[in-house]
Amino acid sequence: MRIFGLPHFLIGTAFLLTSRRMRGAGSWMRLTALAAIGIGLCMLFDRFGFDPAYPGEFNPIALLLFYFYFLIHGFRDEAFFYKSYGDMPADAQRDHERIMGVLQALMLGLLLALLLPAYLLYGEFYPKFQHPALSAMFPADWPYAMRFLATVGPMALIAVYALWRISRRFEDGLTGLWRVHRPILTVFLISTGIILVALASGPWTFNFVVLMHFVGWYLFGRYSLGRRPAPPEVRPWTWNWMRGTRTGFTVLHLGLAAVFVGLLAISTYGFGKEDVLELVIGSKAFFYWTIMHVTLSFFPR
Repeated sequence: MRIFGLPHFLIGTAFLLTSRRMRGAGSWMRLTALAAIGIGLCMLFDRFGFDPAYPGEFNPIALLLFYFYFLIHGFRDEAFFYKSYGDMPADAQRDHERIMGVLQALMLGLLLALLLPAYLLYGEFYPKFQHPALSAMFPADWPYAMRFLATVGPMALIAVYALWRISRRFEDGLTGLWRVHRPILTVFLISTGIILVALASGPWTFNFVVLMHFVGWYLFGRYSLGRRPAPPEVRPWTWNWMRGTRTGFTVLHLGLAAVFVGLLAISTYGFGKEDVLELVIGSKAFFYWTIMHVTLSFFPR
């Protein structure tokens, strides 16, 4: 995940800074504001993200919030891919975009409703995932089934109502929703399925969702560049070549991935993860990279 993720962060930031969107003082002011918000979130995560009862372990609530912050980013980008690849119907596109927004909110709400009681159950087996705030959400004498219904039940009713409203926009109801939006719904279901596996296997499974996001952007970048005419007289190994051609884009991504493989190997086998590199490319540093990346991604496309 880090081998693909760290190049994703660096290249995404470099492409943003050198894009046409950054022409004008207003763009730089928006970017500066987002960067300040990202730094603030990183400081909050550094202050509250670790559990004092278990040195070196993450606060389970902070970890849960981090996952959902990334999911907002991930679902949003999947909807962006769906539109950019041309799979979203061109007619009444604004209505379809609203449907995508509602579906993303429903997916996030249902996942939160499922994961809150599941996190409590997981904490019974692994004390480091326990937290007083999580325990205080439900009466202590409630069985797990009651806690599950208390969160999933209301969210399920909201989802049923929302899907009923959406189905009215199609002549054949929910069948029509699936027929028209099957590509994005399939992606949403696969992502959600991987996340739900975490209920049994532990939060580490979430790494697959993050990796899917990085690989998805890499494939989308190659696809987009393949549709554009190559820049005239672009010289290999220049920035314009790496940014404007599919070959250069591939070399840039895989080359940076190879660099990070080397740096991770040096940090792990040369210094036992007790060096400065670990502070920059280590597993815990990756959380701060991700927070900054997700925050900057809200810059208008």
